[in-house]
Amino acid sequence: MKGGDPTQAGAQVSAWRIVLILLAVMIALPAFVMGAELSFTLGAKRAVPAALLGGIVLASIAALTGTAGARSRKTTYQLIADAFGTQGAKVANAVLGLSILGWYGVIAMMLGHALTGVSPVLAATPVWLLALAGCVLTTATTMFGFRALDLLSAITSPLKVVLLLWTFFAALRGGLAPVFAFVPAGHASLSTGISIVAGASS
Repeated sequence: MKGGDPTQAGAQVSAWRIVLILLAVMIALPAFVMGAELSFTLGAKRAVPAALLGGIVLASIAALTGTAGARSRKTTYQLIADAFGTQGAKVANAVLGLSILGWYGVIAMMLGHALTGVSPVLAATPVWLLALAGCVLTTATTMFGFRALDLLSAITSPLKVVLLLWTFFAALRGGLAPVFAFVPAGHASLSTGISIVAGASS
């Protein structure tokens, strides 16, 4: 991909910048929570293959949609209109919008609860106010478009990778034996785990 001004129509950016943005999006609190819940429900013996197979499903979908977007040079909404028609696109966008709105609310509240553990001042602040502040900040970032996402991801993605590696090695400090010896609380199947990974991350 070529470099250029991403605010101009038809401009291209480097693949590395896209990778940084994707890392910033995917390495987030919901992913940590989903991974913990997946291991708690399935156990490591089934959670690991469920995460890998769910990731393959997501990667396949992303590859297909990415190829369609790159070749057609159209946005997601334009592709939906091509696939479902004008009226069908309205229904599809409404369903997607409602699901994303609900997920956005969940993430906002998770952010609020997470911030309460950062400092005593934030701990004394109502959770709903912290969640609202997070919503305002994300909205402001969106208003600035790709440039803001590019700058934010360039700063946070390396830090998130370090945090992820630190968490991983801290969790395995006692070795792999206790991890795989854990007996899960539930009896969910491997297919359920794959659905959780693919559904929660798509």
